[in-house]
Amino acid sequence: MKQTAAYYRSSTQLQEESVTTQQYEINQYALKKGILIDGEYPEPSVSARKNKLNERPQMRQLMTDIRNGKIGTLLVYKRDRLARKVEEHLELYKLFKTHQVELHFIAENEPPMRFDIFGELMELFIGVMNQREGEQINLRIADTKLSNFLRGKSIGNLPFGYSSDESHTKIIKDNEGLNIVKTIFTAWNTDQYANLEKLAQQLDKDGITRGKKNWTRNNISDVLTNPIYMGIRIANFDNRQVTRSVEDLAIITPEEFNLAQELIEKRKKPKKVKQKYDYLLSDLLLCDLCNKKPLSNNARMREGKTYATYECKEHNIRLDQHETESLVYLKTKSFFTELLNTHFDKLYTTQLKINLAEISKLKSIFEIELEQAEGKLVQATNMWIKKENKSNEEKILELSKKVKIIKDKLFELDVRKQEFIEVPKFIEEIEAEMLKKETWELLPFERKKALLKDLIQYILVDDYTTRIVFKHPYLEANEVVN
Repeated sequence: MKQTAAYYRSSTQLQEESVTTQQYEINQYALKKGILIDGEYPEPSVSARKNKLNERPQMRQLMTDIRNGKIGTLLVYKRDRLARKVEEHLELYKLFKTHQVELHFIAENEPPMRFDIFGELMELFIGVMNQREGEQINLRIADTKLSNFLRGKSIGNLPFGYSSDESHTKIIKDNEGLNIVKTIFTAWNTDQYANLEKLAQQLDKDGITRGKKNWTRNNISDVLTNPIYMGIRIANFDNRQVTRSVEDLAIITPEEFNLAQELIEKRKKPKKVKQKYDYLLSDLLLCDLCNKKPLSNNARMREGKTYATYECKEHNIRLDQHETESLVYLKTKSFFTELLNTHFDKLYTTQLKINLAEISKLKSIFEIELEQAEGKLVQATNMWIKKENKSNEEKILELSKKVKIIKDKLFELDVRKQEFIEVPKFIEEIEAEMLKKETWELLPFERKKALLKDLIQYILVDDYTTRIVFKHPYLEANEVVN
């Protein structure tokens, strides 16, 4: 038997409808209606605008339980508690519709959820309105914070050397702490320290502490990169960076601050760029010892140098990428060179004749079926228009689907026919791009990969052999590797 659940969510920015309030209202509703709530999914202080559905733990669990057929009825205060983005609102609507979940909304003036064409249109409209309302709320809050910051009413988090009064309306200088900050800037700007760690060691040696703790490189970095010490405060509001002049808080000059930034950049170690490898045989190399599981792409060190590999860790199979790809290219080139130089033309002519005949036969069958289905569809539609048979709606839909399926099959046959006819053109491309090594080397990676996937069905690997199975009805190539 399916359960009844309740979902509650409050935003980090919108507290008037707290989880506790929603829980009380929903429980009162359930008591009045005689509904027993089996499980609850509470999410306090979680923004539906900032967090996707799968990033909200309780929502993610609720959706999983619905998909698993556990939930039959869901109680929610309002729709906007479920989602604030229109695409997520519609995603949940489809989930509820698919699994036949009955929704109860508790708030006044919240219309019931309908699962028909009108309901879909209504939910789309409500989803758009909820998203817009959420965006407007966020903008108003952001603008209020921004205004308070620019007028100096917002203190916020203060760095080392500053504090606020009891009412949190005024910033107070800690002269002892700020003297240490000056010492840090002066010492760093001498350009005699190899890194911030060395400066931290010197401060420790000189007995200069950060309260009761020693200075660390991160503490020093926080000081040297904060522009408040030169009289500028910076804040971010929804990806908008805003600055405010606070000259009365400055203890160093802009020139001293800028010099510190230059020396920090100068001391930074260049980041090691991780070498990227393009794996031509991804998804083609399969382990023959574990049910054709694809080999993974990896990189290893050998004699101080990195090299790429294809691996099956379960069976300790490790193939050098460059060697394997070279081997596969040479075997593919050899296989198709031999095929083209021997019996390909004769084989293609024979196969083309057989395949075209088979396609023609199938097309004739499908065309007869299509003619019959279209005739029945016209007849059923006419009867429905004349209101001779109101039950014909389902039959019309069924016949429409059948007509579409047959037309799709006919289209697929035309595509297959064209593919067979264009094989010589494809062979010309292989000869021009693949069978000449100098041309092959100049091809873009994606083109090389596409050609190999067109020619190779898969490559089976075990402890001793690599077996290439080509997309050819009769032949395959084997190669023993060390």
